[in-house]
Amino acid sequence: MPLSFVPNRILLVDLNSEFPVDFQSALYEVHCVIGEFLMSSEVTLEVVAVDDSPSVLAQFKQLVSGINGVKVVGTAKDGLEAIALLRDTKADLVVMDIVMPRMDGLTALRTLRVSNPGIRVAMLSSVAGSRSRAEEAFRLGAVQVLTKPVDPVKLRELLAAERAAKASAGG
Repeated sequence: MPLSFVPNRILLVDLNSEFPVDFQSALYEVHCVIGEFLMSSEVTLEVVAVDDSPSVLAQFKQLVSGINGVKVVGTAKDGLEAIALLRDTKADLVVMDIVMPRMDGLTALRTLRVSNPGIRVAMLSSVAGSRSRAEEAFRLGAVQVLTKPVDPVKLRELLAAERAAKASAGG
């Protein structure tokens, strides 16, 4: 195997070995090796999920429940509840819908940038033609915008990346 990941967090690449012809396959192989290591480390990523749909929250919790080192520490049904929850709950990442009643995700993201400047936020979007909202989310500091229904692979990639960021920051 041309790739190996060592416990001291060094990715070794044997340049004398042949990589798969398909570059995506090579990237996927790297991702899997790194992801497996990150998911086995002792760092726990604490996540808050925010969505007005109970079924989306249930699906999110179900998807996350099978991932070692990731814990859902709270849920909220709109931006106002999320802001209140995050006053008392420590979280590394908020995964929040853009369109919600009472306070939408973009308004909540603006508020969180002031009240919790270090918190990382990923947004969820199901609205067709919401490119401008996604662009606004990135301008406001969102780390990613995922489309609903959430692709489990993309969610796992997001959580692995956030866990890696936490670990490298001394998490």
